Amino acid sequence: MQGCIVTLDAMGTQASIARAIRQRGADYVLAVKDNQPTLAEAIGDFFACYQASPDKTPHTVFETVEKDHGRLEIRRCHAFDALQCLPRPEQWQDLKSTPFKVFT
Repeated sequence: MQGCIVTLDAMGTQASIARAIRQRGADYVLAVKDNQPTLAEAIGDFFACYQASPDKTPHTVFETVEKDHGRLEIRRCHAFDALQCLPRPEQWQDLKSTPFKVFT
């Protein structure tokens, strides 16, 4: 796994899995949904605060736009390095940012 990026759906979003991935030399991107209610709520609250004053929250944005079958879909991924918004961020080995996806 050395040098790979491992992506997992919400079922795999466990601190022990993140730790195992890092111990094998890979990075991780994990989905957070309602199976992690405290974590999901903390990230949602943080993003709501960001939306209230986006100029005060440093972050990176990546956007894709697709037009297909008469439909326009815009996807934005906001990545924040403000880890203090998370409950117990230290449990996620080598965590560097918290991404938040928005689809329109």
